[in-house]
Amino acid sequence: MDPQDRACRSGPVVLWVLVLVALILAPLVRPGYLLHADMVSTPRQFLVPDAWGVGDAVPRAVPLDALMALVTTAVDGGLVVRLVLAGALVLAGLGAARLVPGGRPVRAGAATLMVWNPYVAERLLMGSWALLLAYGALPWAVGAALDLRRQQPGSGWRLTGWLALTCLTPPGAVLGAMTVLPVVSWPGGTSWLRRSALTAGVLMLLNLPWVVPSALHPSAGRSDAAGVEVFAARADSDLGLLGSLLGLGGIWNADAVPGSRQSPVASVFTVLVVLVAVPGLPRLRQAWGRGADGLVAASAVGVLVALWGALAPASLAWFVEAVPGFGLLRDGHRALAPLALLLACGAPLGFATLGRRRLPRQVRPTLAVGALLLPLVVLPDLAWGGAGRLASAEFPDEWDEARRILAEQPDRSDVVSLPWQGFRRFAWNDARSVLDPLPRYLDRTTVTSSDLVVATDEGPVGISGENPRSGRVEDLLATGRPLADVLPGEGIGWAVVAKDTPGEVSTAWWAGAFPLLDGEHLALYRLTPQGAEPPGSRPGPAAPAVAAVDLAVLAVAALAPLLAWSRRRGAAKVRPGQERKGGSP
Repeated sequence: MDPQDRACRSGPVVLWVLVLVALILAPLVRPGYLLHADMVSTPRQFLVPDAWGVGDAVPRAVPLDALMALVTTAVDGGLVVRLVLAGALVLAGLGAARLVPGGRPVRAGAATLMVWNPYVAERLLMGSWALLLAYGALPWAVGAALDLRRQQPGSGWRLTGWLALTCLTPPGAVLGAMTVLPVVSWPGGTSWLRRSALTAGVLMLLNLPWVVPSALHPSAGRSDAAGVEVFAARADSDLGLLGSLLGLGGIWNADAVPGSRQSPVASVFTVLVVLVAVPGLPRLRQAWGRGADGLVAASAVGVLVALWGALAPASLAWFVEAVPGFGLLRDGHRALAPLALLLACGAPLGFATLGRRRLPRQVRPTLAVGALLLPLVVLPDLAWGGAGRLASAEFPDEWDEARRILAEQPDRSDVVSLPWQGFRRFAWNDARSVLDPLPRYLDRTTVTSSDLVVATDEGPVGISGENPRSGRVEDLLATGRPLADVLPGEGIGWAVVAKDTPGEVSTAWWAGAFPLLDGEHLALYRLTPQGAEPPGSRPGPAAPAVAAVDLAVLAVAALAPLLAWSRRRGAAKVRPGQERKGGSP
């Protein structure tokens, strides 16, 4: 076994990572469902057209929603999301520990900085659980990329497997490409052009499940430029915008910023980590070769992307409106993941290098322990679910009752979710803002608002959604006419009203509707007479092509770990002195 693998699997490092993750996610061991900002967990998801990108909604969580629909047929969705969150952070910590050369203190330091930092805190409080899964896969993908540069057996298949985890959502796919491509493609070695082409081809294949539906969607992958300034990075510390970003903070949403980021101690710690990481880079380059230069380049690009929307919003707005896919760059804070990995690996190495040169041997262990605990002291409100801001909740029984009633109906037409807002603040969820969970809760297409209203210092700013059907429904609701008269023409035969969340619901809407459930938390209305069934959503004509792409990518992603193991096992059987052939697919 490789010495790095032995160090990674050593008890103290693994135990320390588990302790860190437990400190962060401890409140989530209680049963229930995580409903916080973009994080929506439900008992089960269903393979509705939107889940795999062939419905009316923009494929923002494709193919993740389809995968969740498959997994939650056997495992409760609330448990799946909690396991993914925990697994993502464990992967992040152990992956960073595996990458750095040195003893256990250095590796434990890398794990600490990778798990316990403002990037993780702010993305967690944004509910970006799928993005954190991509973040956790990044160190392992970089490790496979470095092995690919060394022509290690099976490294190409391992890289494919880890990149598949990053490509479960479009933002994660951007992170994976941004981080790994420079590491693989940085010049050096005789096969750099071949490995670059190989990696680019793999990334193109793995991204097809969301790229193809996005290209076929009426929006063609374009987004509202109004979101550029709203989602631009902002200073969240005394160091200003650039200093906040170098400290892995600077998210656009002030509600997702831990209070400790305003402390002068956080600013001092940011400066120390960046300065200490500099002398660690030569050791990283010695261990990684020129692949280390690729990660430095990826980190620099990530910082520039994060600065783009804040310093040159007009130019980014042009790209967002004109070029498909550029809307993924509006939230520039996401692009700081490569920098997080670079600092996590470089700072402990730099600290160890400076310690050997300047510190007496007797004080080094004490300082090492202090350095290991310092990130926890500087960012204490990451512990306990962001100081209690994350917690589980239980759906009221009426939600399950509404789903059961709909499942028993022969009428398979679609549902409209009211009040007409994309986000909810349920009283039973402690009024936390959360993306409407109904589209993931019901077994049929649910139409909800795709627009977003964001509170800014200048007042609320509206950002138009990319779902044309949602826009048509909004116009029909604005007429004030009974829903039974206007929505069946849009293929909508049902309405579900959440009663315990802010928003307006007109009493005039219900003339001619038939109530099937009217509870304390939820109401369900049939908008058409029994037997009059408007046609609901059906997969479009491109569905067979999209399904074929999905199956091909799923097969590649599933086989990649097995093929990597097979190639590595076969190489291990080669006798000393016997020539090895190949090394990577």
